[in-house]
Amino acid sequence: MPAAGIVVLAVLFVAMSVGLLYTIIQFWPPLAPATGAQTSSGSGVNYFGFGFSVPEEARIFVVIVAAGAVGGAIHTLRSLMMFVGTRKLVWSWVLMYCLLPVIGALLATIFYVVLRGGLLTVQTPSATLNIYGFAAVGALVGLFSEQAAAKLKDVFSAMFSPAEKATDPAPVVPG
Repeated sequence: MPAAGIVVLAVLFVAMSVGLLYTIIQFWPPLAPATGAQTSSGSGVNYFGFGFSVPEEARIFVVIVAAGAVGGAIHTLRSLMMFVGTRKLVWSWVLMYCLLPVIGALLATIFYVVLRGGLLTVQTPSATLNIYGFAAVGALVGLFSEQAAAKLKDVFSAMFSPAEKATDPAPVVPG
């Protein structure tokens, strides 16, 4: 891969990573002054100079999606650095590098919904969630997307395994 392509990729992924970190910081649910817990009502966000109100649940989703994308971007940057350093970077890997943050964001969203739906009661308000824990899981899912997808496959296979076949076969009717 030519040096100019490597520089463009590196600058693109570093800029994207900075934008994702900014997104996490801006959408992070504010803490209540007295308790230190997340507030339960929607609050304002100032995102690149645009101010708007966002419900807390939506803020949490944005944080989880961005954290998953950050994990994917970390995977991309580390792999890019390694392959450029060993002079083994080829064009056929560029699509993978571009999609890893997207895959990380999508998998983090699925993991969040699975964890929130399966481990917490439906009545758990978003204000009592440990956003740090969910953001960490989202980032790790993005960073290790191959393993996360394999784990989802294991969970799905265990939950929806095919019915066992009967040990007593049905009698054959002569025809």
